[in-house]
Amino acid sequence: MLYRTFGRTGIQLSALGFGTNRFVLRNINDEAGVHDAADLICKALDLGVNYVDTAYTYSLKRAEDIVRIAIKKTDKKCHLTTKVSYFEDRTAYGALKRIEKSLENMNVDKVTFCYMWAIKTYDEFRKIMKSGGIYEGAVEAQKRGLVDYICFSTHADSKDIIKIIDEGIFDGVIISYNLMNYVDMDNVLNAAGKKNIGVITMNSLGGGIIPQNSGYFDSIKMSGNETISQAALKFIYSHREVTTILSGMSNINELKENVDSFINKSDFGIERINYADKKVKQMDKFCTSCSYCEGCPAGIPISKFMKGYNNKYFNDNIPIFNRNDPETIKNIKMFKSISAGLDKLPENSENPCIHCLRCEKMCTQKLPITEKLSEIYELMKKCCFSLEDKKTRMYKLIKSKNYTKVGFYPSGRYTSMVIGLYKSFFGDMEFTPYIFDSDNTLKGTKNNGIEVLSSKDIEIVRPDCIVISNYIHSEEIYSEIKDYEELGIKIVKLHEEHDVPWTFQ
Repeated sequence: MLYRTFGRTGIQLSALGFGTNRFVLRNINDEAGVHDAADLICKALDLGVNYVDTAYTYSLKRAEDIVRIAIKKTDKKCHLTTKVSYFEDRTAYGALKRIEKSLENMNVDKVTFCYMWAIKTYDEFRKIMKSGGIYEGAVEAQKRGLVDYICFSTHADSKDIIKIIDEGIFDGVIISYNLMNYVDMDNVLNAAGKKNIGVITMNSLGGGIIPQNSGYFDSIKMSGNETISQAALKFIYSHREVTTILSGMSNINELKENVDSFINKSDFGIERINYADKKVKQMDKFCTSCSYCEGCPAGIPISKFMKGYNNKYFNDNIPIFNRNDPETIKNIKMFKSISAGLDKLPENSENPCIHCLRCEKMCTQKLPITEKLSEIYELMKKCCFSLEDKKTRMYKLIKSKNYTKVGFYPSGRYTSMVIGLYKSFFGDMEFTPYIFDSDNTLKGTKNNGIEVLSSKDIEIVRPDCIVISNYIHSEEIYSEIKDYEELGIKIVKLHEEHDVPWTFQ
């Protein structure tokens, strides 16, 4: 296993990092699956991996349990992470409590890295940094010896990431970096190198798209002995700014294939970067994120849309957000990419293109951009992506019904986001809102200033309607609470069949 120094920290991290969000568990109570996952982490540590990345929601909220079991089974040392979120932890106190809970779950006294999790924009970063914000909570945890270094993870636009890096307050960053977005993201690597902060990469195989599309990416291999996945990982690690590449491995074969990628130092260097760059730019129909198409007179963020559209070209059968339909998976990944590059969602799904063809004349790949923009806007409406489409959905489900009591289920970021959107669309709620959750440890906590009740309180409160705001588990939640319909309570799902998630975090 190869190792590099993580920025200015002096810590040597393994080239391969273990991401804990892709373990195969049948359900939250799959104890056999939990122990199998722990054994896989132990095997990774035996093979030289020393960075394990986790968060409280990963792998059906069992990732921290898995890490705890793995640590108990082995004497190998590793660097662990925890994460705090602006959308859920909100305050310094909330962040500190989140960190303490994660340490308790993993049964450790401290972790090496605490990440400000999934920052979407520079404006969101400023909110995190406000007095009493979650960054202060992380600093307090650092003072107490609970965390060593404070970093951030992000899916933001490259320009916003660079602005955050240039603030100079973080020791490292996790970014999405792969063969599908490197042209745009190379500027981020350069900025990180100048500030001497560590770089961890995620989505290194494009969420599975690269290995699933061997015919498309086969040309990037420099040797017949390496797999496409290995070639893609070696390309990333050839960039000296990258310290560790995260991989969400779920079985021993994936682990061994990835570990074998980081044995020979001679496999990495500028020759591989130049070789892969040349091959990618020769790929038919593929947007390389060069951004020459920018400057649309109608204000369309064309390069962000086209980078997201890359996902439509590839076969993709790996479930995401608990969805299995290939077309739905493609749409989710496309709009997730588009969303990550925008400061806010499009106001509506009406296509403003004036067909001046300026973008197509500037495109180095000669892509049919106007045709693809038309398709994107059609899918935007179908998938309920724009703000206007979400407003229409909320009007249909809630606003138009004249309810006096409305419940939201469950608590968490989905409900927080839904309530915030409702207020931005319609002003103060004209009904009394309630939040219910089956997790009894949340009872009495607050979400958007609303006290969280247990699911058993539904029968007592008897709201006119309960909105299932969660995207991933909407079907399971409906099955759990559908019997309350016998009390005359209307239960509706926020998301419809063709929707993409209202939040990708």
